[in-house]
Amino acid sequence: MDNQFGNILVVKLRYVGDVLLTTPLLRSLREGFPQSRITVLVNQGTECVLQNNSCVDHIAVFSKKNLIQQMRFLNFIRLSHCDCVIDLSDGDRSALLTAISGAKMKIGFNHEGRWRGKVYSHVVKGQYGTMHMLDYHAQTLLLLGIEPQVCDPEIVLTAEEGTAAEKILENHKLKSGKCIVLHSAARYWFKAWGAERFAMLGDALVKEGFQVALVGSPNEESLADEVVKAAKEKIVSLVGRTTLRELAALMKHCCLFIGNDAGPMHIAAA
Repeated sequence: MDNQFGNILVVKLRYVGDVLLTTPLLRSLREGFPQSRITVLVNQGTECVLQNNSCVDHIAVFSKKNLIQQMRFLNFIRLSHCDCVIDLSDGDRSALLTAISGAKMKIGFNHEGRWRGKVYSHVVKGQYGTMHMLDYHAQTLLLLGIEPQVCDPEIVLTAEEGTAAEKILENHKLKSGKCIVLHSAARYWFKAWGAERFAMLGDALVKEGFQVALVGSPNEESLADEVVKAAKEKIVSLVGRTTLRELAALMKHCCLFIGNDAGPMHIAAA
């Protein structure tokens, strides 16, 4: 196994939480290949969770909006001279990008048994759905001669983001250590708990002496309004009032997070 990869490309064309779950693998890669240039390719809108991460040399952002931009991006990948590509996406688009990279070593998953399995020089035979995604990702490291040491996901925040979060708490009269965060939205309906249930939960928590705040992105405001209206006690809505990274900083001041399977859940864990 060549331990002197000049350029390593990690591909994760999924959502915010999925990208965040790649950070333990990136740490292991940096420790295993300290001299390599590590680039991470992610979908537009998810790159913020990797900002300031010392394990990443470059964040490449893929946009699906414009066909010309996509073609230019294909050319960028081809000219990047990757020695090794680790495709964690398990999708057709990421497999195509891996194929045109020209890398000698191409590692990927193919749990659906589709055509993309032929793209990779090494197909990881992990059993999807039988283990945590951190462990699932870590199986790729064995092919690189790295013994997986799975650590917690991480998002590296700045002092300015911490100050911004403190200001948000102050403006809404929320006290550090007394606030519980609720996230009532989910990407898929079958992963979502009902708004009326979050309202009942919020009421119960307020009666126990806690402050309760709803968080989420601007497009989740209507759902947050349903929760606030259904609640009998005061629930503060911060939905749409923070950036994703400010949300992460804000969570440091909260004593509990309760939410659906979505990005904020992974941010809270990190």
